[in-house]
Amino acid sequence: MRSPILLLTAVVACVQTTLGQPTPPLSLTCSHDHVSVFRGRPVQWSRTVGQSTMTIASDTGTTEIVVLKHPSTDDGSQYFLLDAKPFKPGDWHRIEQKPGKLREGLRVAVWACDDGRQPLIDWHLPEK
Repeated sequence: MRSPILLLTAVVACVQTTLGQPTPPLSLTCSHDHVSVFRGRPVQWSRTVGQSTMTIASDTGTTEIVVLKHPSTDDGSQYFLLDAKPFKPGDWHRIEQKPGKLREGLRVAVWACDDGRQPLIDWHLPEK
């Protein structure tokens, strides 16, 4: 008889990935077959009232531009995760040295639906 712990581990691993691809965050509401993910290093970042813009040097060698719209505020954090967990107001200092200036060593995974919805940015802190 197989160990129930091993079986549970195998089931969890299958839920977390599909053919080696990570499963989109639960907060992403579009169908998984209509999602793209761009992983890489943010090389440019700006946030102003109404919009945040990021340029990413992707792990696949492309340059991706991500635009978040957030009318009447410079805070687009409702579309952020931090290491796959909800982004909190106190997390800004973990990704920015000052408003509009990112800390060194950050990585991102940007989840984008193909229907024009706001993308979701999952910030990843540098490993220590």
